[in-house]
Amino acid sequence: PVLPPLAILLAHIILERLKARPRSTSDRLFDGATLFIGITWIAIGIFILRATPLFDSVSISGGSIAGGIIVACGLGLALSMFFRVRDHVPMFIAIGSICTLLALHFSVLTPSRPSAVEKTASAIHQLRQANEPLGVAGVFVRNLPFYTGLRQTNIVNDDQAVNFLQSSGRVMCVLTDKQLDRLEARLGRTFLRLFRTTYFNTANIRIRSLIDPDAGRVIQTVLVVANK
Repeated sequence: PVLPPLAILLAHIILERLKARPRSTSDRLFDGATLFIGITWIAIGIFILRATPLFDSVSISGGSIAGGIIVACGLGLALSMFFRVRDHVPMFIAIGSICTLLALHFSVLTPSRPSAVEKTASAIHQLRQANEPLGVAGVFVRNLPFYTGLRQTNIVNDDQAVNFLQSSGRVMCVLTDKQLDRLEARLGRTFLRLFRTTYFNTANIRIRSLIDPDAGRVIQTVLVVANK
């Protein structure tokens, strides 16, 4: 709650300074900082445009639109330095920031519904036969219980996963395909694959993910398996 009034106060101070002082070295610094912000937005938009095929592969729409909006905001801000509209720069930055945030939120950062975790929860309810224990290994650990309403065993390493899947009774486990490959190689057996979905893990997004888009780094294949 403190940030909005502070932002308004800062914008007011910047405007008063721009109106009261002639062009000087500090003004050139202000212009340079504004140009840098614009170029940064343009770069972010271009990175998102490059990663659009990656977003499309998991049905996340709007990547190209979001990238285009961010590029346009950055280009407009950068060009404002050449058209004697410096007094309006704080307003341009505020509007550009709002457009950037909304463009990212309603496209790249908002998965299509139902989401991967919702699909997984629905599959678990359909595939569960006799209230068998449910294990979760490193994926959907926090949000899956909200959608399933079930008690789950959180598995933190391969040893725990091996012990869980070797239970005498039937158990179900949610894990990634890479985790399952390791476990099957270790145990020398295969497990019954009941459900599969893809998950765009925003926590794995890094600058490298946008510069050199690689689905293997940010898109996970999530499986629901049973030991019998």
